[in-house]
Amino acid sequence: MKGKYDSKRLSFVKDEGGYKVKALFKDLLGEYTGDYKATSAYSDENINYALTIHEGDSIPGFPSVDAFYYLLKPELEKLKEPITDCLVSVFQYLEVLSSKILEKSFQRFPRIIDDVNEFVTKFLNDERDKAKYIVDSIVEMEISYLFTNDYDYLTNYTTFIPKNQERGQVDSKNIFIREIRNRIEAYFKLVVRNLRDAVPKAIGFFLVQSIQQNMQLQLYNQLYKSTEMVNVLNEPENITRQRAELLKSIKIMKDAQKIIRRDPDLMQVMQINVDGEGGMGNSMMSTSKDINMSNISTSNISTGNTNLTNGSIKGEPNIQQNQSKPTEPNLVKQTTTVDAKANMFGKKV
Repeated sequence: MKGKYDSKRLSFVKDEGGYKVKALFKDLLGEYTGDYKATSAYSDENINYALTIHEGDSIPGFPSVDAFYYLLKPELEKLKEPITDCLVSVFQYLEVLSSKILEKSFQRFPRIIDDVNEFVTKFLNDERDKAKYIVDSIVEMEISYLFTNDYDYLTNYTTFIPKNQERGQVDSKNIFIREIRNRIEAYFKLVVRNLRDAVPKAIGFFLVQSIQQNMQLQLYNQLYKSTEMVNVLNEPENITRQRAELLKSIKIMKDAQKIIRRDPDLMQVMQINVDGEGGMGNSMMSTSKDINMSNISTSNISTGNTNLTNGSIKGEPNIQQNQSKPTEPNLVKQTTTVDAKANMFGKKV
């Protein structure tokens, strides 16, 4: 709500911020500023009639303040509706914004969104009523009680006959009408200026800031007050079991990884099998290739180049041209050795 630009929050609540509220404040009573004339609807006859009916027991020639207020009050009453509209617009924006935040915050718990939204709406309505009472009081104060310490008003509108006019040039018939009109215009602008400052402050403090400071605490209290909501917010038991099983599997795999890294021979065999796990067909092709190697003419196999130590393969069989023909027992032994190697390569760890 502070209106500060933060790129990280754009993905959470897009195009939202306090600048929208401040824009509503800036436009408040804008149509009553500038060249607006509060007495444009009053003719000289209307003003003269107001002065006549409010003379009372006073001596003629001394206009009553009641005539001034009689003409001023209808114009001040026009300010109530725009101020109420401003309060309602700010409240509606806060209501929509809170709904968006709730949907994002409780999207994992759709069962309680309606209950939470109902509580938040009630809280917002209560804060709006408090702010409305303050705002209405400020408006009523400005309309019903006439007073100002404005230097410009006290300087220029305290004497009934303007100082820059000489007595011979004063029109005694219209002097009261002209001065009443000028004073209404001046005081009306003072009231509009005061309300444009005071009303946004009241709405910002008693509605916007109050919601910012109190909603989270009130929502927490409401959630923890209801046992059903607490149970819904807790993680389901099946999810808890799945998490425990996954954590256990991760621990087993990490322990296995440590053991494999400590044994170079086992790591080499694992690497061979990983390279051959592109599919069952690739593994079978690799095994078939090794078996075919064992069926090569026995005249091309040298038994001295195959070395098996402690059940592990230390080197690949080298095929060399050997002029001497091996004996039958050596052929049987060589074929058995190659078959063992083929079976080892085909086996998965």
